[in-house]
Amino acid sequence: MQDYYKKTKKYFSTKEQETIEQSFAQYDKYLKDNKFALIHNDLHFDNIIKNDTGLYLIDFNDAMIAPIDYEFRLLFRCKNEPWKWANSEMDLFQKPEDYKNIDTYIKKYYKEFTDIKYIDERMIIYSILDDIRLLTRFNNNELKENVVNYTKKLLN
Repeated sequence: MQDYYKKTKKYFSTKEQETIEQSFAQYDKYLKDNKFALIHNDLHFDNIIKNDTGLYLIDFNDAMIAPIDYEFRLLFRCKNEPWKWANSEMDLFQKPEDYKNIDTYIKKYYKEFTDIKYIDERMIIYSILDDIRLLTRFNNNELKENVVNYTKKLLN
């Protein structure tokens, strides 16, 4: 995170920089407990197929070893911005109301997930990481604002 921040620091005001740097002190606390596993790392609804024979994941190009909760970060982000993870063909069918309780369902039906301490804070940190990583490639005001807003949310 700090490497990405160093590359993007110039995009933030002095006050925003202070806020972001203050949040770093919280990361060790929130990310201390980890259970690592092989994860898909691109889990969103375009990569899940449901048919008469079962439920299947596709597109394992980004698979990696990581904390198990890292797998669910995109689904959590879909709650607020589902259209960002739909391909153009499926974008017309995106209904924000279909996503509004996704975090509740994950917490309810995936016990390993609910056992993770500071899960909400971890999802915020993962959102910051995803956006600041993209910000290193694309100087985009929306990404910058997301980093600042998620950081403020983490500190509150």
